[in-house]
Amino acid sequence: MFTAPCIAQERSAVAFATEVRTAAAGLEPQETLGAWQKTHPLEMPQHADYQADENWSESDFRFLNSRCAFSVAHPTAEITRAALFVVPPVTAGKLPRLPATSGSAPLQACRLEESWVETREPVSLDSLVRVLSSSWGDPNGPSQSFRDAVWSVGMRKDIVAWHRAGMNVWVVTTLGKATTTVNKVYARNDILPAPTDWYEAIEGIQNKVCLQSAATLAKIAALDPVLSQAVLGATTCEPSPLISAPPEPPVTTARRLENWLDASKTLPPPRRAAALLLADYYMTCLEYTIPVDLYERYASMGVQLGRDGYTHGLREQAKNLDAQGVVGEWAALHAFWEKYGIAYATASGSGETLAQRLVQRFPEWRPYIFYALARAHGALLSFAYPGGPPEPPDIFSVVPFSKEKIERERTTAIRDFQSFIKEKPADPEAVFAWQEVWRLQAGLKPTRVPFGCTGE
Repeated sequence: MFTAPCIAQERSAVAFATEVRTAAAGLEPQETLGAWQKTHPLEMPQHADYQADENWSESDFRFLNSRCAFSVAHPTAEITRAALFVVPPVTAGKLPRLPATSGSAPLQACRLEESWVETREPVSLDSLVRVLSSSWGDPNGPSQSFRDAVWSVGMRKDIVAWHRAGMNVWVVTTLGKATTTVNKVYARNDILPAPTDWYEAIEGIQNKVCLQSAATLAKIAALDPVLSQAVLGATTCEPSPLISAPPEPPVTTARRLENWLDASKTLPPPRRAAALLLADYYMTCLEYTIPVDLYERYASMGVQLGRDGYTHGLREQAKNLDAQGVVGEWAALHAFWEKYGIAYATASGSGETLAQRLVQRFPEWRPYIFYALARAHGALLSFAYPGGPPEPPDIFSVVPFSKEKIERERTTAIRDFQSFIKEKPADPEAVFAWQEVWRLQAGLKPTRVPFGCTGE
């Protein structure tokens, strides 16, 4: 026999499940914003912003790089639903033409990617699962973890999940709270790939610089061939598929660097600079594996190990010793990709000069240098908007932006991204570059760069 409270809970579960199914149905065809608005004429989508308050839709969505727009609606007095849209998906090597002109028209091509549905009435988990299972079958688990799918500000956990038709649906609750009721359901389209941003690939780019320059640096240093070969073998972080030797004792690794640095002390500046830069490459692959009991030994070699790892002091010495030479240029190129180096330098006006110098010295790195510049101009542009600066603006000495400066930064970022796309359309980062140009041309804010004093 059903009691009145049971009947009420069942009705709440049916009403909630109906909205969940409706929201999820739009995800399957990756509906465009233009098509979606025709079936939701009373809703007023908003441009994605940096601002995040305690509303779950904005708090979660602000971290999605490809965000475009979102719309929050109230189908009933108890239920709230958010539809979250992203820029059009593209594939590296098959990039379509970008819009010929700027303006809001491109926004109609945004694709529905995520939805949140929330109710103020506690709904029985068992009732909700039973109602949804009548349409979707028994829960079969997600194809990805919840936290991989969304940068959640709150700590949540999966309770029940389905994956179906290229989509995941999660019934979620606050982590650590044992409960049989639920009031949030999140759905995400699995089909749209996440773009690869340059700032996610900095270590890989620096490793390419190491691979390209290490042999030249060893020849310039011209130290003992046997020792040189041993140091060279540890200057790339890429494991060799042909070598499966067991890891050597940390003391042996430290002793090798010690011998290398000792041998370089009496060398003339260009040779010593080459030896120091090789030592820097060597340290880069070690920094998070050094036992604490060896810290003092490395410190006695002049190697600084900070809270966030190795601080590249050897590279800075190399740059200063051979500032106008080959080694100094390689050191500058290796340092160029770091978040501090390019974003801060552009904000202070020195990044462009360094970039032009490196382009002349390393023409093969031109597209990557211009990508980094574009990302930096986007970072600087983000300071102009509320919620954009990752730290207090006075750290960067950024003065209030005029309309002219905002447009100049936007135009420059678009130009430099397009330079990269033209030369490297098949690179994974070309997807992010294309989408960022699209966003800026559509009048959206640049993707927020989460760099800061912690290197985040």
